[in-house]
Amino acid sequence: MSKFVQISPEGEFYSNGNKIDDTDFCSSLIKSLRLEKNVCMAYLKGDPITVESKSHPLVVQSVEHSNNQSLLLRYNYGFTEEFELTSSSKLFIDDWMRLCGRSKNDVPFVFSSHAQAFFLTKIVEPLSADAFMFKGEEIELDEWYKSEPSVEKESFWSNRYKESHTPWDLSTHHPSIDWVVPRLKLSKSKVLVAGSGKGHDAAKFKSLGHEVTGVDFSLDAVNEAKRLYPDVHFECEDIFTRNLDSKFDVVFEHTLFCAISPAKRGQLIKSWLRQLRDDACLIGVFNVSSKQDGPPFGLTEWELEQLLSPYFIINFWGRLRDKESPRSGKELFIQAQKRKGF
Repeated sequence: MSKFVQISPEGEFYSNGNKIDDTDFCSSLIKSLRLEKNVCMAYLKGDPITVESKSHPLVVQSVEHSNNQSLLLRYNYGFTEEFELTSSSKLFIDDWMRLCGRSKNDVPFVFSSHAQAFFLTKIVEPLSADAFMFKGEEIELDEWYKSEPSVEKESFWSNRYKESHTPWDLSTHHPSIDWVVPRLKLSKSKVLVAGSGKGHDAAKFKSLGHEVTGVDFSLDAVNEAKRLYPDVHFECEDIFTRNLDSKFDVVFEHTLFCAISPAKRGQLIKSWLRQLRDDACLIGVFNVSSKQDGPPFGLTEWELEQLLSPYFIINFWGRLRDKESPRSGKELFIQAQKRKGF
């Protein structure tokens, strides 16, 4: 069997695009789920299997009040567990108003719409959009992703470069440019590399014959990129407010989306749209993980699809599975075309 399995947004197991119908097998997999370095893993007779979940790995199909402060959560394949609901061990809410949390094994879960409706009408007393009463205690819902105001400051990133604390930097271009980009058969294009860092990705696109502009928030990063790659055009600008001289055929994304505050992801997408010409495309490598704080901040495929689909037509979407890479199981490669009218 493949060393990878997928979980649909509804919480069902798939392998290589085919639904797994063996209920007993799926039951054993779901009970074995663990979170390791913010990647969900399952185990088959002790052998690890990387779980590529579209949304959170566990989906609450039904919920009931157990006893005292506990809830009984029922997931897929008959898997149940108790969840103690208090002000210190509680639920979260995401940008789509879905209730989320973490299991006893730290695996993220999300309520199905049916389970959430039952919970809010039959088990708790809602007080507001992000608070309710349960067993006489007021429970406030925190946002799923924790904010980190410091990432909005240029000094935060420049200090990281000054201290050489840049774990996102591969010291070369991302290998997907070698693996996947040639399949896209890009003609000579104007390419914007947003969050270009030390410039490795921008330089690779330049070497392939494209006209490239690298943009980064950090002056230290831009100065280092100019030193390493003097024949590439780099700008020290805020991608959110960058003035347009002309529009681009391609935006390449790698490590910027996971570095900004999750609340600003929609703004970043609109910045891409503003800088892309009609029928232009987004090419991106996205960090997908269960990490709530950052940087890098986590992301699910479901969330990314919700953010992109109103504005882009997805042409290619797939996980990168390089077993030699420390990011194996955490990266998603996409190519998407800008919709008309944006």
